[in-house]
Amino acid sequence: ARLPAERLHAVHLQGKGVAVRHRDETCASHMPVLMELVEIARPKRVLEFGCGYYSTRLFVDACEEVVSVEEDDAWAEEMRALYGARPNWRLAPGRGLPIALGALRDFGKADLVLIDGDVYRAEETNAALESAPLVVGHDTQGWQHDAPGVFLRDRYRVPLGVAQVDFEQFPVSYPGCAGCSDRPWTTLFARDPGVVAHFRDAEARLYEKYRFPYVHQRCPNPACGCMHKELR
Repeated sequence: ARLPAERLHAVHLQGKGVAVRHRDETCASHMPVLMELVEIARPKRVLEFGCGYYSTRLFVDACEEVVSVEEDDAWAEEMRALYGARPNWRLAPGRGLPIALGALRDFGKADLVLIDGDVYRAEETNAALESAPLVVGHDTQGWQHDAPGVFLRDRYRVPLGVAQVDFEQFPVSYPGCAGCSDRPWTTLFARDPGVVAHFRDAEARLYEKYRFPYVHQRCPNPACGCMHKELR
């Protein structure tokens, strides 16, 4: 999620006092799941594919070691300016599937892996599922970026003993539109039965707990009159 820092605002992770910067945008729709995971599972070592204002800020505030793999060089430098002084954060720039899989291998045992990169989301997810106890995918309702028409969820290879929980109903509204909405998915893969039970059927509870008012700048509906109008 790549939004101007001045348009972000602070919220707080309940029970931990962790400051998280986020904007009312669909690109923050995974945050209730991540915030709850940090609170109940308390991961120490986190690897994320794709970094930004939201998840990265949460992880560097709450976790002992965070490595962010970023494919976009310009965005990587912007993130380095934000988090480079944090001793528990390291940036791993580079693009391509071998780079991504190499970063996963070199990181070793991760407590949590977030998949929010640009291209190889399914492959990164499947590799992370081989060892990580917690894997979270963002925008999992969509297509694999390198294969339009092939849905991410159709490429997942979920091992035995790993449960998949899809969060499909976090509401996103488009101000100025009559009835336009979207439902970006977040998917949690977990091995711990206690974590699975905690998150199963938890969408309404998490939305109420963290009170994220997802408001998108533009409507994606081509038939809507606001499609090409900036909404403020």
